[in-house]
Amino acid sequence: MAELDIGKELLHHIADHPWPGFQFHVFGMEITWMSAAISAMLISAALLLVTLLPMARRWPVVPRGGRGFVELLVVFVRDIIARPGVGEKKAYVFLPYLTTLFFFLLTMNLLGMVPLPATLKAAGLGDYGIGGSATGVLTTCGGLATLTLLLILGMGWRAAVLHTHHHRHWPLIVCIPLAPVLWVMSLAPRIPGPIGKVLALPLALLELQGALIKCFVLMVRLFANMMAGHTLLAVLTLFAVSTGESALRTSLMYSPVTAVCIVGGAAVCLMELLVAVLQAYIFTFLTAVFFGMYVEPSH
Repeated sequence: MAELDIGKELLHHIADHPWPGFQFHVFGMEITWMSAAISAMLISAALLLVTLLPMARRWPVVPRGGRGFVELLVVFVRDIIARPGVGEKKAYVFLPYLTTLFFFLLTMNLLGMVPLPATLKAAGLGDYGIGGSATGVLTTCGGLATLTLLLILGMGWRAAVLHTHHHRHWPLIVCIPLAPVLWVMSLAPRIPGPIGKVLALPLALLELQGALIKCFVLMVRLFANMMAGHTLLAVLTLFAVSTGESALRTSLMYSPVTAVCIVGGAAVCLMELLVAVLQAYIFTFLTAVFFGMYVEPSH
């Protein structure tokens, strides 16, 4: 029973918590439109709007303080993520989205380290959990990966239509309805001769499957890395509390174990801080790489 209680407590710490009364059912599926993770996303968006918009204004002086730090991060996204991933030619086209994605992910990851739900619950504000780790929820990571996939499709279709219109002189009224087909066929590598024509469609479909799989892995990668850190921290915290209670009630022999768990939890917190920054960079960089692979058709 003790193991069962610890397991339930562990799931309580790492799972998302829907707000009471904020669910509805559609075709037998329960849809949540407000929860701790959703509130964390809204808080992150609000923080970025309040802090970044004033700093993003043009000023006639050299940026200092917060503006200098924001400019440093924007230059980092441009030179380390956008240019290597998308290429020099298209870097500035995708820079606004990549910069927004990086800041949003970084803010959500860092906000997930702040114990807002436990603090508000301890303050007696009820079960309306606010905050938490939004990127530790699979649906959040899936939404971000789906947005990347939709941008790949949209921008890829646009590039295929423009390329066919300008180079093959097809009218736009014909190219636009054929945009998905033109883009998929542009993914196939160019192989000369009749064999290349025969293999064009199978290779194009394989590339399309690869794009879908890459976006799926993008979702799983972010979720798994963020969830792993939260799970490890929750395990150490629960173990420290359990051994601490045993030391107070039965024997002091559990005290060293409690101390080790506390020190280990502090180390995991520092590691999570590094992971929060690293995962925001990796997700954004892989998104830029996928844009460079699938948006521009190979000619």
